Amino acid sequence: MKRIVIPLCLAILLAFGCTKDSEKYIAIVNDSKIPRQKFDFIIVKQMKQIEKMGRQIAPEQKYDLQKMILDKMIAIELLLQEAKKANVAIPDDEVNKKFDIIKSQYKQKEDFEKVLKENEITEADIRDDLKKNITIDTFLEKEIVGKIQIDDAEIKKFYDENKERFNVPDQVRASHILLRSKAPKGTPEADKEDKENKAKLAAIRKDVMDKKKDFAAAAGEFSEDDTKTRGGDLGFFSRDRIIPEFSKVAFSLKPGTISEPFKTNFGYHILAVTDKKAAHQKSYDEVKADIKQVLVRQKSGMRVQEYIENLKKNAKITSFLAEPAPAAAAPPPTAAPPASAPSAAPAPPAAPPAGPKQDNKATPAK
Repeated sequence: MKRIVIPLCLAILLAFGCTKDSEKYIAIVNDSKIPRQKFDFIIVKQMKQIEKMGRQIAPEQKYDLQKMILDKMIAIELLLQEAKKANVAIPDDEVNKKFDIIKSQYKQKEDFEKVLKENEITEADIRDDLKKNITIDTFLEKEIVGKIQIDDAEIKKFYDENKERFNVPDQVRASHILLRSKAPKGTPEADKEDKENKAKLAAIRKDVMDKKKDFAAAAGEFSEDDTKTRGGDLGFFSRDRIIPEFSKVAFSLKPGTISEPFKTNFGYHILAVTDKKAAHQKSYDEVKADIKQVLVRQKSGMRVQEYIENLKKNAKITSFLAEPAPAAAAPPPTAAPPASAPSAAPAPPAAPPAGPKQDNKATPAK
C-alpha cells in the first residue's frame, strides 16, 4: 500500500483550516465577491449616525438595516458588471475633477484630513467610490435615462394637477451688515459689546443715508458675515426661510429703506430692502422645464428599479447575511389563568437556519 504524501503548505491548510467564503465575504454576485469587512464598516458607520441622533435600534431593525445596505451593495455590483460589459471606461481626469470639487469645499487641508480621519477613510477610498458612481451614472444615462421621452401633454397634466406646488409666498430681497456677538451672553462684556456694535451700525447707517457711503461697500468693509463678499446681499427670501427677528424687520420695510440696528442671536444688524415680490403662482411656461426634469427623474427611478430587478432575476447571488434569531418563547404559566383572562399569544415560528442562501429576489435600497 502506497503512502500518500501531502505537501507541507497543503498540510498546514488542512491542519488549521481555510477561511470560508461566508467569513470573508458578505455576498457573491455572479463571480464577484463583496468583502464582509467593507459591509461591516458601512453598518458600523450607519449605527453610529443613528446613535448620534439619540435613537436606539432594535435587533430586528438592525437586520432590516443590514438587508437594505446589502441590497444596495448587490445592486451596485450588478450595475458595475453591466457597465463593464458595455465597455464604459471613466478617465482618471474625470474622477480627479470630482474629487477636487469635494476637497475644495474645505477651506483648510487640515479640515479635509480631519474628516477623512473621523470617517476612517482615505483619499483612495473616495476616488474609488467616485469612479464607481460615475461609471454607473454614465451607463444608466446611456441605457435608460437618456432614452426617456416626456411630451408636453404629460408636463401640462402634471402642472394642472399640482398647481399648489407652484404657489410662491411674499418675498423680500435684502442686504445686511452684521456685527457678531462674541462675548459670553449675560456678562458685562456682552452688554458693553452690544452698545458698541449698535452705535457703530447706527453711524454706518447714517453715512449711507447721507450718501457718504454705499451700503454694499460698507458691508464689504464692516460686515462679519460671509455675504460681505457680495455686498451683504441675501437674495430673495420668504418669511419661513429666515429667522423670525430678521424677517419681521425685512417685511416691515419698503424697498429703498434701511432699518435701525436690531439684534438677533447672531449679533447686531442693519438691513436694506432692495426689492419685494407679492405672492403669486408661477405660470406653466415658467416651470415647464423644471416639471420635465421631475418627470424624467420619476420615470428613470422606476425604470432603473425594474432594470435592477431583472438583473437580479438573471444573476447568481449568494448572500451570507445571517437571519435574525427568533424571539424567545414566553415560559408557560405556573397556574391556569382566570376564565376572563385573554389567552397567551402563540410563540412565533422558528426562523430558518442561518447560513449561505441563494437570494435572487433581493431589492436594492431606494
